[in-house]
Amino acid sequence: MNASGRSCLPGLALFSLVIAAIPESASAEIVTHQLTAIVSRVQPAGTSIQVGQPAVLRFEVERSTPGFPLHPGQMYAQSVVSLALTIGSETAILGTNQASQLRIIDNLVYVWAAPAWYYIDHLDLWVSGITEGSLAWAESELRLELDSYSNDGTPFVDLSIPQALALTDFDAVSLQVTFIEAGSGQPGTIDFQVNGLAVPVRPTTWGRVKAQYSR
Repeated sequence: MNASGRSCLPGLALFSLVIAAIPESASAEIVTHQLTAIVSRVQPAGTSIQVGQPAVLRFEVERSTPGFPLHPGQMYAQSVVSLALTIGSETAILGTNQASQLRIIDNLVYVWAAPAWYYIDHLDLWVSGITEGSLAWAESELRLELDSYSNDGTPFVDLSIPQALALTDFDAVSLQVTFIEAGSGQPGTIDFQVNGLAVPVRPTTWGRVKAQYSR
């Protein structure tokens, strides 16, 4: 499978380390996802971010978030509890009360040349306001997209927020951050090539995980 391919559905995105604590309700079901990646493109060149730098995106999602239909899938607004993106030694963290959306599409039938067809499973994560931490962008948006194309088994069993994700289940992964630098007001875009995806990561093991990727 080509995990570094571009998505046929809109979007891109990137990633980071660290998390903001948010109180859990008795019915909360929070899952943690972590991606590792390499910076594949930076525009404009000359920013502090360089092609080839390692990156880690870590985010928590509340699975009990109520969803609403958005054809052809289900949308979950404000389902991201925390998100942090580390590039090299710099980190950007999702600010408090920032907007987030998670969209799930399950078994969308796509006919590309009858009678040939396949199912599409799609995850689209979007957040704005990754404005805290050492990177401290004035404004920013992050988009992560995962796509599976298959005519047999697919990663998702329904339109609920998945509990686990495996990189090998997807044929295309897109990750991008757009930002405006504080001070200069310079806009920029960072694209990444995702090379790893793990879930869940328990908070008690976070120190070991961080040490693994800082070597």
